[in-house]
Amino acid sequence: MLSGGVTPRLMTALAAGETRAVRTRRPSPGPKPTEDAIDRWRLATIVQHFYIGTPMTLSGDEAGMYGGPPPFASAPMWWMDLAEPASKSPDYRGDLVALVQWLHKQREKYAPLRHGGFKTVFLDAEKTILALLDICPATRSYW
Repeated sequence: MLSGGVTPRLMTALAAGETRAVRTRRPSPGPKPTEDAIDRWRLATIVQHFYIGTPMTLSGDEAGMYGGPPPFASAPMWWMDLAEPASKSPDYRGDLVALVQWLHKQREKYAPLRHGGFKTVFLDAEKTILALLDICPATRSYW
């Protein structure tokens, strides 16, 4: 799990390096994440879904929710199917929801993503490129 209800949401943690946090006596939801923070969230989520183990996403992270320490980290989910338009968040990210749904379908479709192991096939630290081969020992298949 990349974020939880007692820590800042992943989107906020990834955006922390972009702006200085303003220290006040009141808790703050933090700044709205930039596209760079959202791109880093996408990458972290993809890696989590393609890596060994069960991916876990804090409810709301897939919708782009952000927030600093509690109570903002555990704010209610942004639901887009609410009848009252004023109660819908303008920050809801349907593209992130679609990405997580697609990643879940890939894990369901390809057994190596659920039961596999990894072998590094290419690593270039200078260009920050990592390529992994996903191997499913039970079926001896590759993905």
